[in-house]
Amino acid sequence: MTAVPAAAGTPGRRERTFQPNLFSVPFGLTGLADAWRAAGPAIGAPIAVSDVLFILAGAVWFVLLIGYLGQGLSALLADLRDPVLAPFVSLLPIVGMTLGAALAGVAFAAGRVLVVAFLLITLIFGGWLTGQWVVLELPHESMHPGYFLPTIAGGSLGAIAAADVRLHGAAVASLGVGVISWLILGPTVLSRLFFHQALPAPLLPTLAIEAAPPAVVGAAYFAVSHGALDVIAYGLGGYALMMLAMQSRFVPLYLRQRFSVGTWA
Repeated sequence: MTAVPAAAGTPGRRERTFQPNLFSVPFGLTGLADAWRAAGPAIGAPIAVSDVLFILAGAVWFVLLIGYLGQGLSALLADLRDPVLAPFVSLLPIVGMTLGAALAGVAFAAGRVLVVAFLLITLIFGGWLTGQWVVLELPHESMHPGYFLPTIAGGSLGAIAAADVRLHGAAVASLGVGVISWLILGPTVLSRLFFHQALPAPLLPTLAIEAAPPAVVGAAYFAVSHGALDVIAYGLGGYALMMLAMQSRFVPLYLRQRFSVGTWA
């Protein structure tokens, strides 16, 4: 049950049943649930579908969390040193934070506590992992679009979650983390994709993550600006359309891939 074999990460690493990229499954489910929730007032989509998806995402996340942490501290530390798998560890608190925001709709106090706790973990982990990448002196070709997850996705989704529980200042601060990290990591990852060898097959689905930053930053901007349709919103929308056009070139690559956990990217 792994999308990234040991050969794609640290040489000689033994594959385990629970690897951090498995958390892309509940991560994808929470994203789909959020989309249904947003579609409710816009087009009358049944809100019950969103509720079911959030419950399913929470159940999958909890089972994976128990299985992953049950492998011991040494497994976690090995993942944090792995240039391929380390970014996916951030999905543990990011999914928890999103589930907390969903819970706030029915139990506001409990949901708010979860959002605050997981937001702090997400931001601290994003900063720690950024420092880890500096210390390890990673080769440029080891980067992949999954490097967007800890800070760009974590910061932007943190802004949305904080706004959902009425913590405007925390939402703006978290959005700042997402935007500035995007400005730094975006060109670095594109440079790796442009000028180094192609990503290994198990990591090709992460190319879809390239389309995510303008969309998730845009959603976060709407959350903190109360849906303002201004020059920033239109600019992010235009860039999102360009990145979707870029994805059209990747369709033949995606079609040649066998379905795996990595497809959830």
